[in-house]
Amino acid sequence: MKAGELYKKAGLIYKLSKKWMEAGDAYFQAANCFNKRNPIEAITLYIDSSNCYRDYSSNDAIYALHNAIELCKENGRFRTAAKHQITIGEIYESNLNDIQNAIKSYELAVELLNNEMDETKQLECYIKLGVFYSELEQYEKAIDIFLKVANISKKLNKSWYPTDKYILNAGLCQLIQNLKNDILPNKLKNILRFCLKFNENFKNSKEYTFLKKLIFSIEKKDPENFVQILQEYDKYTPFETWKLKLLLQIKQFISMKIIC
Repeated sequence: MKAGELYKKAGLIYKLSKKWMEAGDAYFQAANCFNKRNPIEAITLYIDSSNCYRDYSSNDAIYALHNAIELCKENGRFRTAAKHQITIGEIYESNLNDIQNAIKSYELAVELLNNEMDETKQLECYIKLGVFYSELEQYEKAIDIFLKVANISKKLNKSWYPTDKYILNAGLCQLIQNLKNDILPNKLKNILRFCLKFNENFKNSKEYTFLKKLIFSIEKKDPENFVQILQEYDKYTPFETWKLKLLLQIKQFISMKIIC
């Protein structure tokens, strides 16, 4: 334990000197010393190590977090383990641009949260997964996840998790998938029926009206009208980046006259 305290002090000195890699190494060694006798202290030190590494060595930051997660699981701290698993997902996404491993990390976080019955945190993970699968053009998976999110949000009944928004996300993924699969424009109204079958109250939402207008503009093969609809909606509900990219892909189908 004495060695652990010395490594811990060295980590603090390196941290104050802004020698981040050395600080990360020292905290990691301290955590290893505390690992068996004081796992809670070791968890904290692994996290300190990861925080020091994060902007300088993403792989070392992830490795330190993995050690913390294993100790959390061994000690029944599943919610804390999930929190750190989400952080690993964020590192893969933001630092390494590795979406596949980010997906695996968020899926592991969802599994850990099953032990805690924490549907709010699970919902946040599912939202990220839905966006990832949409960006990877795996629309079936994205649709399933967004509908799962809509179900959870309906159950939670929280205003900051609007159910209609997630039904719209599923509808937009279905729309672009249909266009990529050469579904005739006059069949696109089936998407509206698909959304209403999931939740008949969707018809009373601004999201339903927006989706309906988009489909009509596609039927008319009118890209100018399509853009106008986007601009009107964006004034009141700004688009997330991933959704705007998806909508612009849809516009390309109209502009390039791909639709029969």
